[in-house]
Amino acid sequence: MCTQCSVGCVNGTCRKDNGHCIDGCKATFFGKLCDKSCSANCQTDICDRDTGICEGGCMNANFHDSKCKGPKTNTLFDFWRMVWQEKSGKIVMLTNLIENEKPKCDQYWPDVGQEKDFGSLRVTVENEKEYAFFFERTLQLTNKKTKETRKILQFHFTMWTDHGTPDPVQLMLFHRNVKDAKTDLTGPPVIHCAAGIGRTGTFIALDTLHEYGDKTGKIDVFEYVIKMRKDRMNMIQTLVMYVCFRYYVINDSIYIDELYTAS
Repeated sequence: MCTQCSVGCVNGTCRKDNGHCIDGCKATFFGKLCDKSCSANCQTDICDRDTGICEGGCMNANFHDSKCKGPKTNTLFDFWRMVWQEKSGKIVMLTNLIENEKPKCDQYWPDVGQEKDFGSLRVTVENEKEYAFFFERTLQLTNKKTKETRKILQFHFTMWTDHGTPDPVQLMLFHRNVKDAKTDLTGPPVIHCAAGIGRTGTFIALDTLHEYGDKTGKIDVFEYVIKMRKDRMNMIQTLVMYVCFRYYVINDSIYIDELYTAS
């Protein structure tokens, strides 16, 4: 039985016995048959032919944090490649793996004491601490090619459902734990929920305004939300998220001299 060569084959030529592309894959394809498309999150159109890892790295945020969707099967390699490329020492996870019986995010880390490979990167969980409303995991990320290892701290908030509102005090304590944790890496933290907009946007806003207010003594909640939404629609997705966010900023800003919140 004869089959047509994949449209991803360079020059449209492939072997008759197995369909493998003779001259390799076109820029936007990968796989032995060049029948898989590179992720839309690749910084360039080129990805590794075998693994699909973006050659030029992944797209990331315009803010001081790297925001993204919760990793799924087809983006796990891209996710860890981004963490490595950006030299991120912290990952903030704001979703559960399953919510309302629907999968929201793949588990992109192994169990404690285990290791898992993602292309040329290996992830090992060295330690896991469970608190009332979040987990703190210590991960080791190893580049198998260069043998370089890095320590990554993952903070996993478990009490914030999709489109819902967290307890402001719990969120405040969680945020302080993230901020107080020390890392030797200089890159921005990676922040994600499921879709990468509502919960992610809320956390990025409170983190950024907290830092800005600490430096300048004043903040404008409403103006910053508008700025975020110019970069990506629906950041801070619902009214209750916005109200919760304002509550947090006000109650955690005793040291700020001036507080501007437009209504």
